[in-house]
Amino acid sequence: MAASGGYYIAVAGDEILAQPSSIVGSIGVVGGKVSLAGTLDRIGVHPETLVRGQHAAWSTLTTTFSDEERVIIQRMMDSTYERFVSIVASGRGRDFAAIEAVAQGRVWSGADGIERGLVDGEGGLGMAIAHARTRAGVDESVPIVEWPETRTLLDLVAEGMAGRSPEADVRAMAARMAVPDALRPLASLGTVLGERPHVAVSMPIALVIR
Repeated sequence: MAASGGYYIAVAGDEILAQPSSIVGSIGVVGGKVSLAGTLDRIGVHPETLVRGQHAAWSTLTTTFSDEERVIIQRMMDSTYERFVSIVASGRGRDFAAIEAVAQGRVWSGADGIERGLVDGEGGLGMAIAHARTRAGVDESVPIVEWPETRTLLDLVAEGMAGRSPEADVRAMAARMAVPDALRPLASLGTVLGERPHVAVSMPIALVIR
């Protein structure tokens, strides 16, 4: 992925890679809150909030925004958005208008991102590490230390989608921790996906024919 907050950080780098089907961009800002005021009133709950200072309770879930608070929130989002676009423009060596044309919260595929100058080329984590080694002038004798050491099942599957070996990763994790039997079929992802990145969709059930 090369989108949203991750992209905000990534544009400080020398090069950005993404898979053709990755989510790229999402250069935008959204804000607001969920108000439970109407719901609570319907069920007979009437909370009272004690505050000191104007707009001190703007974020509470038991009230709605006042007109003035809406203006303030909109101003905050506009300011954050302008900074986001400016940071991307600076990192990509382009002007504000050029980035604004592909920003505004739009979400692109990795291929579209390359075409629009948001991404430098195709690749996943493995290729990014290889490029980093080249830029740093180090070979494969320099080890890669993964942190944190303990990863969840979702983390491991995501890494598999990024081009690493999902079969090896999931089986290694299963050996380190107790995995419910219903999840063990995930270990076969490697034979399904092969070496190329794909998106795998699995039903939340396991069908066993005896």
